[in-house]
Amino acid sequence: MDSLRAKQIGQVLRRITTFTAEQACTQHTPVVLAGDLNATSFQKLRGIANAVTLMVDDDANAKLHPFTFDCKEVPTGKTSVTAARDVRIDALLFQSQKLMLVDSKPAKQLRTPIPDSENPSDHVPIMATFQIRSALDYHRDCARAWYGAIAGHIGNVPLTREQIRDAFFVFEVDGNDLVSRSEFVTVAGEQLGYTSSEAAVVQTFERAQAAASTAGPISFQGFVQAYTNALAQSGMPGVDDLREAFNSFDKDGSGELDAKEIAAIFQTCSPVALSEGAEKKIFARIDRDGNGTVTIDEFLKSLVSSWVSRNIAAPPEATMATVEA
Repeated sequence: MDSLRAKQIGQVLRRITTFTAEQACTQHTPVVLAGDLNATSFQKLRGIANAVTLMVDDDANAKLHPFTFDCKEVPTGKTSVTAARDVRIDALLFQSQKLMLVDSKPAKQLRTPIPDSENPSDHVPIMATFQIRSALDYHRDCARAWYGAIAGHIGNVPLTREQIRDAFFVFEVDGNDLVSRSEFVTVAGEQLGYTSSEAAVVQTFERAQAAASTAGPISFQGFVQAYTNALAQSGMPGVDDLREAFNSFDKDGSGELDAKEIAAIFQTCSPVALSEGAEKKIFARIDRDGNGTVTIDEFLKSLVSSWVSRNIAAPPEATMATVEA
């Protein structure tokens, strides 16, 4: 059932991506997802859905909206009490980078199964109040996520190219399209709250310089390079969910995935139909050493590579323009 539910969650998450694009909504538009998920652990299902989508590298539409990693759950308590279950299966999920949870109304506490004379459904209503966060708050969150990655902290939400630009906006104060050491240290302390050790802030800046191959101020492209290097070294944000997904795929508990297990993933969990032979291509790409099995390290590195190529790498036309210039 987890595989089927993960497939359904994947379809919902993909639809969020396409719907926001169809409505000309940018990534700055906050997302709230409400529904009966018929599952008690959304995080596990999200990890499976995200992993499957990232593995489908040849699907041009297999992109992930930032909400898919940055979706926090509103605490509600149990939402369904019947003769067969006493659980929380209804959820309110919100994009925490964009919204602040101001208040939540706990689900009604029930001691006897429903429906009954007072409750006409086998679910009870849940409610929450949100406040839209300011653009500056959002930019600062992006800057903290970028800084944390460079400093070696994986975090929970991977950044897109647009979000890295938002982070760059916070650090680049004087409008010359470069981040100097003094700007970096000042912003990290005064706006992001990294005040405990200036030496640690300087060390983080120097790591970014090394990744950007510069001894001076850092350009936006250097910011991008520093972040992609950090992902390659530290791993994909949200790694706990992705590790749980790997364990779900590893049916025989061997600690490795073989070709049959990879094929089974897409037969049961893929939110889209794959072209003939796609599973073999995916396995060959993930099996980096070509030994016929995929370790957790290979699995996670392939997800990082997929995220970078889809969400961070410069579009081809932008690359061409740079070359021509």
